[in-house]
Amino acid sequence: MEWDRQHSAFLYHLLSGGQPVHKDKLPRKTSPKIEPRTQPNQQHSRIGKQPPAASPKAATSIKNGREENNNKSTLAAIIEQQLPSPRVMALREQELAKDVQSLAAAAAERRQETKLLFIKVCWEIIAWSNEGWVWVALSPLFILLSFFYLDPASVAKVKYLYIMLFVDILLTGGIKFLTKRTRPSYNKGGLFVGPDIFSFPSGHSSRAMLLAHVSIFVFGWQSPWRAAGVMCWAALVAVSRLALGRHFLTDVMGGLTLGALEFWATFLFLQRFVFTA
Repeated sequence: MEWDRQHSAFLYHLLSGGQPVHKDKLPRKTSPKIEPRTQPNQQHSRIGKQPPAASPKAATSIKNGREENNNKSTLAAIIEQQLPSPRVMALREQELAKDVQSLAAAAAERRQETKLLFIKVCWEIIAWSNEGWVWVALSPLFILLSFFYLDPASVAKVKYLYIMLFVDILLTGGIKFLTKRTRPSYNKGGLFVGPDIFSFPSGHSSRAMLLAHVSIFVFGWQSPWRAAGVMCWAALVAVSRLALGRHFLTDVMGGLTLGALEFWATFLFLQRFVFTA
């Protein structure tokens, strides 16, 4: 459904903060070559009538003055050659401003990438709390506790839990195999455990709703705070599947509905035909 795809993509970008656009590396800025300014040619000697000859003392004074002027001109020319021209200074200031802007843009992009990674890790942790292999790994511990520490009522509750989890695996796997709906195009895989191939229904959503019902109606978490907490956890797990781009909106809604239905069907069946005592 096009409506489902559009709204799922909107929720994915809204919850994940959007994917950062990796820009190409900016080319290294090079300063323009500064051509040394050539010393201006000395002015030609004055053309015209030469002044009358001066006295030796006056000639010496004139000669010293000329040497002093020549020294000042040479020093000014050296300073002028060493210092860049105003045009070159303006170009350097422009290049420096561009470099500062590029560094600021790169820092902002890095901060955005860090923020998006943090958001994704948070959603991954929430989804990881409901991974199927976690319950499989915990099964030997529950079996050990059942033999040595748990009372018969607690053992019956553990049996309810694992029977319902087994039913959930069969139902979600069978429906996925029959529907064979592909996952969203923006699905990039997980940080911890890779998703399976097909999309409908969401196994995490169905298992979260199932476990919430088991906690409330089998393990007796019926106080308002406990019930609200476990239902909020199930809702966050369902939202994480949208935020991580694993499922469409209808996949999550279908998974939540399936989890509630399979709990009540299995619970009533077990109470009537299996655990009758």
